[in-house]
Amino acid sequence: MPSISFTIGETLAAKRRFPLFLVDDTDGSTPEDGEDAGQPQISINGGAFNSTFNLLVFISDGAYYVELTVLELNTLGIIRIRYKSANTREFQMPADVLPGGDSSIDELKSLMLRNLRKTNRIEQLLKERDEAILTDIDHEEFL
Repeated sequence: MPSISFTIGETLAAKRRFPLFLVDDTDGSTPEDGEDAGQPQISINGGAFNSTFNLLVFISDGAYYVELTVLELNTLGIIRIRYKSANTREFQMPADVLPGGDSSIDELKSLMLRNLRKTNRIEQLLKERDEAILTDIDHEEFL
């Protein structure tokens, strides 16, 4: 399971940053620092890779991020970010896009409450049915 997760439709830009650590293709361990404004790719739920809307932003010592858009995070499931240049080893990492926020919690509570009401109604109907059956049996015994 991916260790990075995003909330579907996240509107706060800082919470849509996908971290990347890029290393030199020659030795596979030296941090690669020349990839600022490189073009990462994204795959959504196993689909084909397409360019992300935004480019890489350099932090330091091989650390970068790409700020994903709300549109790129509008489907529940798993995304995968890929980056490869002539200088870097290929980077690929998955992340979850999860439901979240107060609206999702409210929707879940509402669903649970509706199910509880239905369960209580079914239990009430079954009890009434059982009482009617018992009443019929009692009446038949005295006839």
